[in-house]
Order: sequence, then C-alpha cells, then structure tokens
Amino acid sequence: MAIEKVEMWQNTSIIPDENLAHRIGLVPIHANPKLFENKPTDKPYDETNSLRFKLHVVCTKKDPKMTTPLNINDVSEEEKIFNNSNVYSSDLKWIPIGD
Repeated sequence: MAIEKVEMWQNTSIIPDENLAHRIGLVPIHANPKLFENKPTDKPYDETNSLRFKLHVVCTKKDPKMTTPLNINDVSEEEKIFNNSNVYSSDLKWIPIGD
C-alpha cells in the first residue's frame, strides 16, 4: 500500500506542496490491502477503507544566535547547524481511526 491523498497545513519547507506529497506517496506502507475495502466516492474515509498518518517536523537552529551561511553544500553541515534538518519515513506517525 502507499499514501494516495495528502492534506497539508502550513508547509514551511522549501519543498513545494506537490513535490512533498509526491515524495510522501513513495513511502511504502506495510499493511495488508486485503483487509481494506475500496472507497466509493460517496463514502467518507474510515477504518474500513483508509489509514491515517501525521507528519510534523520542525526545523530549528541549534544556536539561535549563530548566523546561517548562505550556501550549505553538505548534509553534515546542515546537521551541525539545525535540529531536524532532514525528514525521514520514521517521522510518519500512524493515527488510528475508528475501531
């Protein structure tokens, strides 16, 4: 299974909403699709036809007084300056709905 529909609130990253939604859709979800029904267009999302996840990551400076260089060329440099400079699939948190 994979994520098909993404709703976003306050995407403050440099990645546009469409690209972020596409990347999230590439994350495989280890769930048995035989346990779910196909969702008819007139039926709401519920525990029989969907899974819900939350992704909430905030990138902050490790030292707010430090000035950030204009060009960061290496991931290790980002990790020295920022907390949560990268987002991982493990940051997706499953939100149980229904039974």
